[in-house]
Amino acid sequence: MKKSILVVVALFIISSVFSQNRKGIIYDYKKNQATLAVGSSGNLELGYFRRFTKNFSLGLSLGRAVSSKNTVTSGGPGLYLDMQDSYGDGWNGASIDFYVNGDYIANYTVYFSNYDVSLASYLSPGDSYSFSYEDGDYPDEVSYQISNSDGILYEGDGYDEGTVHSGVYNPSNPIEVTERNVVVPLFIDLKYNLFVKKRLQPSIIISPGVNLSEFDGLIRYGIGLDYHIKSDDHVITAMGNYFNYDFDPFTSFTLRYSYKF
Repeated sequence: MKKSILVVVALFIISSVFSQNRKGIIYDYKKNQATLAVGSSGNLELGYFRRFTKNFSLGLSLGRAVSSKNTVTSGGPGLYLDMQDSYGDGWNGASIDFYVNGDYIANYTVYFSNYDVSLASYLSPGDSYSFSYEDGDYPDEVSYQISNSDGILYEGDGYDEGTVHSGVYNPSNPIEVTERNVVVPLFIDLKYNLFVKKRLQPSIIISPGVNLSEFDGLIRYGIGLDYHIKSDDHVITAMGNYFNYDFDPFTSFTLRYSYKF
């Protein structure tokens, strides 16, 4: 992925050099733009655009973007599993399986002296759940508790076997949780402007890129409206963007300021 980024940057520089005529000027208007953009979803970008024809610009944008997703999860009593090993060397093969509505969810064990986990995120109001214990070596070292906010529901030891506790999850107050994902995108911006002789210019932008925090791919599509201020050195752009990352796609309204030089 790092090699791909270097290749893209090299192509950008080469195309910039070979697009100029002998005088080093493409048109008699200013062809470079430094940009700053902020968006409704928390995205912030710094960028550089170079105009190669009257309609087409190529740019690089580095920024920060946020994806927000609202999900309903269970509030109220919660559900917790607390596990201990008195010797401090783990459960030696013992473990607990967690099920929701009969479906296997996860397996938990202790690798050192203790391990605690909250399980409410797996549950919705009315779900049935159960815990199944599988024994291992040195059962006298094992202890665990299943509890909610009101107290302990079940207290077990290393001599248990099979299903040790089951119930129905009935929290009193389901709550809405906002999940936020942050990425650091580097975009290659391909921009096409319509009606370039007008101060108000519709634009289309397609931006493949890479998330620098995890080096995974992403892409952005946008439709914008450029307004060229009278001095023609400054441009204000209103854009509607659709971001497609490895997590949930989302839309954002963005304002971009460009200084032409």
